[in-house]
Amino acid sequence: MTEPLVFTYRHKASRVFLAICFFGACAGFLGYTALHNDRGLILNHVIEFEPGNATIFYWVMAAICGV
Repeated sequence: MTEPLVFTYRHKASRVFLAICFFGACAGFLGYTALHNDRGLILNHVIEFEPGNATIFYWVMAAICGV
């Protein structure tokens, strides 16, 4: 029986930095959208949110991107 292959995990700092910037920008955009929301939201013509629920949805998405 052969030994399983083992690879060391080496992340590149530049990719980690770009990911942090991307998700930070997404969180900022969604937070801004939640603060200034006055309309509802329709997702794929299936799920409809009223303005209050759409604001909650944007805040939840911003929190997920921030984490």
